Amino acid sequence: MKISPVISKLILVALLLMPQFVLAQNQTISVNGSQIQISSTLQAVFDQAETIYMSPSGHSLEVLYNDVPNYLPVLVGLIMQRQRLYMEQIRNPKHIDNANAVEKELTFFFSQLAQAYNNKNPTDGSNMSARKLEYDYMVTLDGAQNEHYIKSMGIDPTKVEIAYLLDRSPNTNNVVANTDGHAKLQLQDEEEEIEKVNKINLFGVAVIGGADPPQDIAIKRNGGPGKAKGQICPEQAKKSFRIDTNGNPDDETYCWCDYNNGFLRYQMPLIYGKKHGMELFYNVTKAGVRFLNWQAPYINGKTHGEYIKYSEYTYQGGRIGLSSVTPMVNGVTHGIMEAWFMTDSGINYLSKTVPYIKGVRHGKVKTYKYSNSGKYFLFRKESYKNVGGNSKSHGDHIIYGLSGGVQVIDKYNEGEFISSKCFYKSGKQIKKGDPAALETWEEGYSCGVYVSWEKTDWDW
Repeated sequence: MKISPVISKLILVALLLMPQFVLAQNQTISVNGSQIQISSTLQAVFDQAETIYMSPSGHSLEVLYNDVPNYLPVLVGLIMQRQRLYMEQIRNPKHIDNANAVEKELTFFFSQLAQAYNNKNPTDGSNMSARKLEYDYMVTLDGAQNEHYIKSMGIDPTKVEIAYLLDRSPNTNNVVANTDGHAKLQLQDEEEEIEKVNKINLFGVAVIGGADPPQDIAIKRNGGPGKAKGQICPEQAKKSFRIDTNGNPDDETYCWCDYNNGFLRYQMPLIYGKKHGMELFYNVTKAGVRFLNWQAPYINGKTHGEYIKYSEYTYQGGRIGLSSVTPMVNGVTHGIMEAWFMTDSGINYLSKTVPYIKGVRHGKVKTYKYSNSGKYFLFRKESYKNVGGNSKSHGDHIIYGLSGGVQVIDKYNEGEFISSKCFYKSGKQIKKGDPAALETWEEGYSCGVYVSWEKTDWDW
């Protein structure tokens, strides 16, 4: 496929000046006689790939769908690379979920694309499995093709001007995207909060507000090990062995299956010698119960997706429950990490959410607790900022009571403690000389250590 090295300026101008970028309902594309349905968001990604990399040579994506489908992951990878660069500038953790949702849809699309061609490249009959397509996509996402397109087409994939798409999830009913095409990219202020917090007015009275635990997450992650995702190895075997996954038993593309006492203990899929697929590890409790200890998705040798861990809560009679869910992107933590715990009554609950951007904690960290009476509530909210690659306290660190009111607010500025305030259950600020204030009260220091909490009328 020959591509002209000159980009039509008219195409780019039209793209940048487009007053409104409209996303339609789900789209259906025809691939080698098969019908594949994709979301409007993914269709927009494909349209951008066509506009930037195909239209200059007078071709459309139909050429890729039906003649050289193995090129599609490359062009889509170039677009998603640029989308992620925009996302890193905007720094909104909610967009990370949208990006992961698009890439999850892409993984499914690649599997359908490979199936439409019976896992064979129509041009030369070589391997074109879903894993091969995913691999080509991921290495492109990492920048492996950038130099080629700079030299062959004069396009720097990291600097093309396209409309930002990751401010929405790839569902069927999104209708309007950003209208500026990022000709003038508006960066979100790092200090802007994603969610409103209880605030203090000028008269030192806390606004009482109820805790708002993320019940949607608690429902989605209902605890327990469940079934392992992406398991290739059989549950039972007499000894460890490898499964050839590409029809060539002599190369480094296979899945290693390790067994202990006849049951699967470890699964490690490889493609071209690098981990690629779902890595699984099973453990055994002290009582001898086998359970899934963790599952880690890999793409091109790096963890990419949700790394999920389960634990044995031995003090609960050996109950097994969810321990953590860590979002990984290209080998680093990127997104909202979830920590889970178990109550004395055996309830496996979300205990903390921690936002990360490219491996550094940044944003609002929230801690949840169960009271002795069985009430689930927001206990603490802390604010962190990425300062030179290090996570530092920045903004309000707030402690809440069982009823949802504010107990303590500590203020920080890039790791430096600024001030502290404490409050009665009524919302009134505790002052020096109040019954709850200890004799050693000192203004300007963390008030938590100078408050006799049994005199504040807080219900724990």
